Amino acid sequence: MADELDLRVLPAATRDFLSISLGAAWKSFGAATKPLQSLPAVYDTAKQLVTIPDDAEGGLRQKAEALAGVWMDKGMTLLNDCKVAGEKFTEGK
Repeated sequence: MADELDLRVLPAATRDFLSISLGAAWKSFGAATKPLQSLPAVYDTAKQLVTIPDDAEGGLRQKAEALAGVWMDKGMTLLNDCKVAGEKFTEGK
């Protein structure tokens, strides 16, 4: 695939989108082939997404902001992991 894909022609945003999409597909395939190993990780991540952090103080607004921070952190981590996994395909490594 790397031979067919001329990286000079594709803009950086398109290349990043392709890398993230391929990485997400690869990670999903890996999780589907080993469901008993990936299920605890999915459960832990889902639990973290709905649990208010212990260091969240104050009222409802501060707790909501702390929870939004957790969502942003998990989302960016997942996005970066997918991009790194997908770069193996787009870079031809």
